[in-house]
Amino acid sequence: MTVLEALYYLRSLRSYKLPRRELEELQAKKLRGVLAHLEGSSPKYRRMLRQKGLGAEDFRRIEDIRKLPFSTKADLVREQQGTATGGRAHGKVITSSGTTGRRVALARTRERGAVNRALSLRTMFHIGIMPWSRVATLWGPREYWKREVMKDGSSRPYTTSDDYPVRLFGRNLPNLLALQTDLDDPGRDARALREFGPDFIYSRPSFLRRIARAAGTPLGVEPRAIVATGETVTETGLRELRRDYGAKVIRNFGNSDVGKIGSDCLYEAGLHTWEDFKVFEILKDGEPVSEGEVGELVVTTLYRDASPRVRYRTGDYVRLGERTRCECGSSTTRIASVEGRKDDCLFGRTGARIWGNEVSDHLESAFGLRDFRLVQDGAEYTLKLPPGEAARFALGPALGAYLEEMTSLPAHLQVDVMDQKDYWVKARPVTCVGVRPEQADLRD
Repeated sequence: MTVLEALYYLRSLRSYKLPRRELEELQAKKLRGVLAHLEGSSPKYRRMLRQKGLGAEDFRRIEDIRKLPFSTKADLVREQQGTATGGRAHGKVITSSGTTGRRVALARTRERGAVNRALSLRTMFHIGIMPWSRVATLWGPREYWKREVMKDGSSRPYTTSDDYPVRLFGRNLPNLLALQTDLDDPGRDARALREFGPDFIYSRPSFLRRIARAAGTPLGVEPRAIVATGETVTETGLRELRRDYGAKVIRNFGNSDVGKIGSDCLYEAGLHTWEDFKVFEILKDGEPVSEGEVGELVVTTLYRDASPRVRYRTGDYVRLGERTRCECGSSTTRIASVEGRKDDCLFGRTGARIWGNEVSDHLESAFGLRDFRLVQDGAEYTLKLPPGEAARFALGPALGAYLEEMTSLPAHLQVDVMDQKDYWVKARPVTCVGVRPEQADLRD
């Protein structure tokens, strides 16, 4: 652990438990610091603030952040053109995982890395992970990892802070196990876990569910908690993980552009957002949503980064949870569920979204599907299943009827075989591509 990481970690132990009013005062103070830095270093933000007649000191309350415009990934890419080989002066240049279609290289400062690792450490200790705990991490093949861009323009696989127990305590300690999951023999992973006997497991939920199905019941592993990261997970999935592993499930949520966003505590009462280092807005039509409603997550980072994330539209949609103090002591806003990205959904006749998590949960509980991809293109649907499963699938009419009921549209369904790569990239079971239904010719 570096001195900077230790400093942020020690500060964070108090800040997330501050009373709500004090937490918002801390956010406003940090926001003024970020804007003062941008006034001196960013021509774009200096010009924007001057045009609005604003300065950093005009942001006395955190609600004043709404005076600022939104930013998007296109803005980040435009601002960082040329940093793919020269951006290491900022700290690192890391590509995204590419699950949206292409990898995007963005520079990251050492300060951002220190914040993310300090908060990962806070999460670990908050759920009981200590240096002597037995921790297993399971990941897919290296070709599907994010990548760090080197000085000469080449790149190498880069693991995120989700495997921080390994990177913090050391890769060769006997109480730590790092596995790359085996598609051809998930039973191998189950045997390795049984032999190791972990107290905690870090992995994507789709990997762990696949391992449990291959091993059968009982799995023979009894960790204290599973840290499910990198993917959304349905209510059915959470119940299966708790049943098969006999453990609490701690969801860990973040994305490549803004870093860590939040995680569950041991009370499993919702994802605690890291509001002591970031500002989170959950908006629908530009306005804050009420508790229980879904909106787009907009993030402002309260530390210096290679490019500022100011009111950054993540494209992730979440359901707002409670703002009351949790039994764990945290006073930060909670996210009840992560619904997915803006196209992790189906579109109905009027263009209204039916969120993919709801559809996925029904397909898992009612149809028994696992490891599937349902893709909507207008009134056309493709259901991708693993080899062997596609040939046995006989629920087409029933599934078609369900889709028609949900969307109020005719559903033309075809079943296809899933590409092997789909096992390893981030699981996005329900997506909408191409033409939306309201734009398509929907005649039978």
